[in-house]
Amino acid sequence: METGRLTLRGWPNNDLDALAAINADPKVMRYIMDGSMRDRRQSAEGLQKR
Repeated sequence: METGRLTLRGWPNNDLDALAAINADPKVMRYIMDGSMRDRRQSAEGLQKR
């Protein structure tokens, strides 16, 4: 999805470092699902499920 100021896209596999950092941040994860943080392996598994 794209607007004049923003492009929304899925997470490609080469975004794993960024996704893992976000998933490990308690300040971010407190707003997502049950609030639990995810490690790098769990983040990688999430990318494979999409």
